[in-house]
Amino acid sequence: YIQGKKNGSQKKYIKNIVVADENFESDIPHGTQRYYTGDGKISAHYFLNKGNPDSARFFRNGSYQYYKQENYSDKKVVEVRNYNTSGKLISIERYRNDLKH
Repeated sequence: YIQGKKNGSQKKYIKNIVVADENFESDIPHGTQRYYTGDGKISAHYFLNKGNPDSARFFRNGSYQYYKQENYSDKKVVEVRNYNTSGKLISIERYRNDLKH
């Protein structure tokens, strides 16, 4: 904490196992956010830019499964691109007013 605001890495534990490793800048989530299962295996990486989502990687049983990139306009998602483990684009989802179309 700096002047009462979260800054840098903040870890959350359940029974001595890290379940979240979040990063903050002036109390706003920023940078890589890592989340783990109850047995300590990685489940997701989220990448945030001053609180705004950018992209995410998802894991199953600690193994990388897919990558998701989100594009925003006026803090609303307008497009989501999903990639497989080899980096190949597998789908594009488009949104208008936060609704998929």
